[in-house]
Amino acid sequence: MNVAFFTDTFIPKLDGIVTSILNTSGELIRQGHRVKIFAPQIRMNQKQLIKEYNPQLEVTLIPGIPALFYPDYRITIPVFPWIAKRLKEFKADIIHFHTPFTMGFESILASFLLKIPLVSTFHTYFTEPEYLKIVKLDWIPGLTRFGWAFSNFYHDRSLVTVSPSRWTAEELQRKGLKCPVRIISNGVPLKKPRVLSDNEKREIRNRLNLREKTIIYVGRISEEKGLDVLLKASKIILDKYNDTSLMVVGYGPALDKLKRMASELEIADRVIFTGKVPYKNLIEDGYYEISRCFATASTSENQPMTIIEACMFGLPLVGVNAKGVPEMVQGNGFIGEPGNHEEMAVYLEKILTDDNLYRKMRDKSLELGASYDISRTTAQMLELYNELLNGKKKNKN
Repeated sequence: MNVAFFTDTFIPKLDGIVTSILNTSGELIRQGHRVKIFAPQIRMNQKQLIKEYNPQLEVTLIPGIPALFYPDYRITIPVFPWIAKRLKEFKADIIHFHTPFTMGFESILASFLLKIPLVSTFHTYFTEPEYLKIVKLDWIPGLTRFGWAFSNFYHDRSLVTVSPSRWTAEELQRKGLKCPVRIISNGVPLKKPRVLSDNEKREIRNRLNLREKTIIYVGRISEEKGLDVLLKASKIILDKYNDTSLMVVGYGPALDKLKRMASELEIADRVIFTGKVPYKNLIEDGYYEISRCFATASTSENQPMTIIEACMFGLPLVGVNAKGVPEMVQGNGFIGEPGNHEEMAVYLEKILTDDNLYRKMRDKSLELGASYDISRTTAQMLELYNELLNGKKKNKN
């Protein structure tokens, strides 16, 4: 099968959308299918970076400029005839868009004119107040409502919209989406945690300046992630237990603010901000293996890849009751109320101090992590693609 992915964000950025595309593309290629990705040109050396990530990827880059209010996305120039020619040469069976901007519009146009089945995936709540606040647009009346209408316009052009989580699928329907929704989880290449010796763990902790029991957060460092709540919860724990640390992995616009907050809370020596860590290093250098639990206070998550990875490495989870996170916590952690740092601290303390509870939740996380194996989620995606292709053949007859 030949699958064409369209996205307005791509390498060198490795957010949840890009990681999802790369994971699925890699698995499709591994199974003998072809994938062509249409994405914005971001850097001069971008093709080399893509080749280093996966030399088998076929990628067509379109010139573009940063989106005014969403700089992680690119506004690409309209080049439909050029794209159509490459889709015909590729003999695309399925078109699948991942973002509702200019590349998403190109995919809709291509599907309509070339009569190729169109699938979409809803990844991000880019019109919700948490995100609008970041780009300083939350003061505009009715913008959230307009944003949902804008998003629905795109996704209603597809035959099926894929939602990674059940909560999001239901929310899409509540917001007026008419297109059928299929729930298919994000997937990751399954990796078993290594059994590190005490010396190996000690070396990693010494290198990162961590203590024996580490709380880890991995993700974007921005306002909507609730990291101020996590810092306040961590202060309660760090003041009480000398053998604990908090490790914040990632980068973003709120990094300096959070560093100042850690200093004001007098926990700066026990909170390690690693900055940006390449995905390969994050997986292979022991960041998850030496951690005791994964924590997030974010209220803006659909189905974060970092929580999936934490499950894959057997980490208990502490999250909040918002959007898609609660359905990822099923006996492998705790869910608290958004903004309640004292409740989060109670849950963190339980996991850090109760070894029996920790082992029980670790085993459950490993079990749930296996359900996100990329081979399983890609099989579900291929089943959807085949249904649409068989429907197309029936319509022809």
